[in-house]
Amino acid sequence: MRKYFMLLLALALLSSGCSNPGNPFFNVQVLSVAPTSATIARGQTLQLTATGTLFQDGREDVTASAEWLSSNVNVVTVSATGLVPGVGVGPVTITARLNGREAFCEVTVVSAVTALALTPDGGFLRVGTTETLAATATFDDGAVLDLSDQVDWSTADATVATVNDVGAVTAVGVGQTVITAVAENGTAARATVNVFEVTIFSAGGANAAAIQPTVDAFRAALGPLNPNTAQVFPTGRREINWDGVPAAQTNTNAFPANFFNVTSPRGVVFATLGEGFRVSDNAYGDVNATYPTQFQTFSPGKLFATRGASRFETEFFLPATTTPAVSSAFGAVFCDPDRNTSSLLFVLPDGSTFTPTVTALPGAQGLAFLGVQFQGASCRGVTLVTGEAPLSGADNDVTNGGVNDMVVVDDFIYAEPQPAP
Repeated sequence: MRKYFMLLLALALLSSGCSNPGNPFFNVQVLSVAPTSATIARGQTLQLTATGTLFQDGREDVTASAEWLSSNVNVVTVSATGLVPGVGVGPVTITARLNGREAFCEVTVVSAVTALALTPDGGFLRVGTTETLAATATFDDGAVLDLSDQVDWSTADATVATVNDVGAVTAVGVGQTVITAVAENGTAARATVNVFEVTIFSAGGANAAAIQPTVDAFRAALGPLNPNTAQVFPTGRREINWDGVPAAQTNTNAFPANFFNVTSPRGVVFATLGEGFRVSDNAYGDVNATYPTQFQTFSPGKLFATRGASRFETEFFLPATTTPAVSSAFGAVFCDPDRNTSSLLFVLPDGSTFTPTVTALPGAQGLAFLGVQFQGASCRGVTLVTGEAPLSGADNDVTNGGVNDMVVVDDFIYAEPQPAP
């Protein structure tokens, strides 16, 4: 009779799924922990979750029911609900136990972030371009690591620039915004991003009439012509056409670099690595007898070039002073640019550059105009790249038996120089 009773009891237990009314997780067949590995900084916390796969009822969160253990409480401790705070530095194993089942998480605790820096820490981007910032963290033990893919990125103004989760900043609209990166412990770093756009005025042709409409459009965009005085005007433009240069300073390599800031105040000073500057009233026929067949003027009758070099700088100053200034637009007429080797090189305040190229006009005596107007940026100066070689009695233009493209310039048109920010 006793054997019969024990058999009935066993059958009853089997029919009930071997459940234990006092322990709902008696049927846990598999125990897992998420995540299975993690790296945290000292002072940060990590929440672990334990999941049990039950015999009949699928998967269930058993975090609060499991027993939690740390292999080294000097590195991390663990609460009854799976919360892991980092208190030391090093690797440790966290174990979850339930009804004889175990699951593990390998945790590495690193030093805490004490400083965060962004590279670059600011700058200029043209609308439509993207630049990726790097977030570099310094830890309390002196270690330095790139955390670009671990910090939280944000932008103060998404209409100016956006940023993704690895620090790639995309310029959207003209303006200024601040990009912020925040480490898990709250340490933050910021970069100021200035977004600019440009309007390019470019034309080329056989004579002055071919480029005149584009020159006039550039003038209209900059505003009225200001007088050649020491006054700083809030708007408008300045121009240089060389034709008023006195005879004593024409056809000589001694033309003063500051003539258009001192003698005729227009806020411009020139610089060159060559021998100097030369204004010519004979299309440089006194330098090379073939040049008058190559160069024509836009506004008769003088031209400008640097000697001993094929590039020179135009730097902006508040007129009649030595105070550096900035301008938001600059344009020039290039004479006989046969190849795509002439350009304007603008250096923005952060050191980045913008370099549009002059339209190439194969054949003699062509004229090209290139003007750039900035929105949201201004420049301390501009480098004019004029062809491929300095003017020389022994070096004809490429269209007249030479090997190099020889180029000189005529009119300069630029926005009124303003105080540098």
